[in-house]
Amino acid sequence: MQADIITKYRNGFCEVRDFLCKCRDSGLSAREYQRRFSLCYVRKGNFQFRAFRDDLDAYNGLVLVNKPGFEYRVSHEHHIPDECTIFSFDADFYEELAARYSAHFGGFFKDRDRPSMLIRPEMAAEYLHHRILTRLRVGAPSLEVDSLILELVESVLGCPQKWSDLQPLTSSQKKHHLVTVEEAKQFLQTHFSADISLDDVATACHTSKFHFSRVFRRIAGITPHQYLMRFRLNHAKQLLKNGSTSVTQAAFDSGFSDSNYFSAAFKNHYNTSPSTYLK
Repeated sequence: MQADIITKYRNGFCEVRDFLCKCRDSGLSAREYQRRFSLCYVRKGNFQFRAFRDDLDAYNGLVLVNKPGFEYRVSHEHHIPDECTIFSFDADFYEELAARYSAHFGGFFKDRDRPSMLIRPEMAAEYLHHRILTRLRVGAPSLEVDSLILELVESVLGCPQKWSDLQPLTSSQKKHHLVTVEEAKQFLQTHFSADISLDDVATACHTSKFHFSRVFRRIAGITPHQYLMRFRLNHAKQLLKNGSTSVTQAAFDSGFSDSNYFSAAFKNHYNTSPSTYLK
């Protein structure tokens, strides 16, 4: 497989790498060996991950979970190279994770015949992935980055009741709509604190708002408005967790113009008020 692999961060238990595929054909790659447990967050593109009996269809917003000790091959669905963020963990940390989440996902960690799986995690994982990359770009302290990585692991592996088999996308959706959803998410993540309208996002993605809403929901699993709201709430939660801001300021910094509306939305989503969470 042709790819640029750039190490963005390394600590005592994890390595974060930027994976930029350079393949532009649909051929099947040579066999490669998975040496470490990893969470692969798919940012762009679409590829088939084949390992033992698994044939997994990976695309934006999904996390590919890989256990160590097996061979795999990859093929691409279209000419657009995929981009991923790969979080690889050392053997001791993997043993801790396998013990902690052994009962999750149908006994995935105990099943020797199942080396990999795809998960569509909750918005917390998508936000934390974005947050980690943002903080790495500005050289954030290692302790902060380590904490965010641990939160990401918990958000992906710690909610088995949210996991289910993913419905495959059609060839037309992959070819024509995946890029639209990728561009929309990037726009929403970049401008989440601004007053964004549906027209703003649709225009940025060069499509009609009616067509865009339907496409986004089919691929992302939620509406554009739900995506933006959950992203804002996760950002506010992170600000409150750090304890460096007030509830009102956290609301405004996260894109909410009304602190009362923010408090109600926060309580509805997290089952606690922002002021209680701050305390």
